[in-house]
Amino acid sequence: MSTESITERLCSQFDNDFENQSKLQTEMIQKESQKNPFNENILSDLNVLNYKTTRELWKNCKKYKLKHYALGSIFTRVLDIDNTLNYKEENEIELKIKNLETKKKVQLMIVTIDDLYPYKDLTEYSIEQVNSWGIGKYPVNGGIIIVLDKKDRNIRLSTDYKLKKELTNKECEEVIEILKPFLKEKKYLEGLKMAIEEIDARI
Repeated sequence: MSTESITERLCSQFDNDFENQSKLQTEMIQKESQKNPFNENILSDLNVLNYKTTRELWKNCKKYKLKHYALGSIFTRVLDIDNTLNYKEENEIELKIKNLETKKKVQLMIVTIDDLYPYKDLTEYSIEQVNSWGIGKYPVNGGIIIVLDKKDRNIRLSTDYKLKKELTNKECEEVIEILKPFLKEKKYLEGLKMAIEEIDARI
């Protein structure tokens, strides 16, 4: 079932009760994600489908009451909305982030985005995700998000207030400049791995 079809069906079933809306959405997304029992990437697919459904509901369902999307930061370190990475590559990035988190006690999340709606630009999007997902809330030393927008060829690194002392805006820009040649050549895996290594070296 397409995201548009899921959105249409959910909106037709919604009443004005927030908890009921959340329950209906969760049940339908889980049902759709489990249709292929052999899918190795089911967790990532569930996250992406839920994110896109939430966005479509924001756009097209006036009854929808959820104001923030918060699933990604709970279940995964990589939210590949734009299908930039394959299953093996995504797992490789997840492992590299996990090692960084264990060593430096920080949280890192990577998002590839295909549509910034409802945000006006990548900066606003990134800052909102740090806040709404609570990135850096639990590790001792804070958190950072890397957002990659392939369509507009744009990258953004945003930190929470704790990590900002260790990873300044200038250093974030330096990491972005290191990333750019990899992304220009569509070497996304290599670029993201390099970004993680550069962050590791700076904190």
